[in-house]
Amino acid sequence: SDEHIHDASQSRRVIGVLGVLDSIQTDAKSTISALKSMNIDVWMCTGDHDQTAKAVARAVGIDDENVCSNVTPEGKADLVTRLQRTKRERRRRGLTRVRASDGVGGKVAV
Repeated sequence: SDEHIHDASQSRRVIGVLGVLDSIQTDAKSTISALKSMNIDVWMCTGDHDQTAKAVARAVGIDDENVCSNVTPEGKADLVTRLQRTKRERRRRGLTRVRASDGVGGKVAV
């Protein structure tokens, strides 16, 4: 009979929420500032969500237009390739790029 059918969704409740946050390295902001003062164009390419990526970028001084988010490891490699194609033009303007990675996904691009 229908009276014995139990809707499991009605008996579920949230008992906790877990958040994980990677802290920004203490010297990240000063490093970005130093690179920019040397006329080095700084980019951030990450698999993180757009809102998270831009919040981190702003905290360390990277311009929003130089943030690529939701990027796969292969996408990071593609971005590096695209940036390298513009290398000649950027050198004419006196700009240089530096690439660093803190995770496994970035190793494909490096």
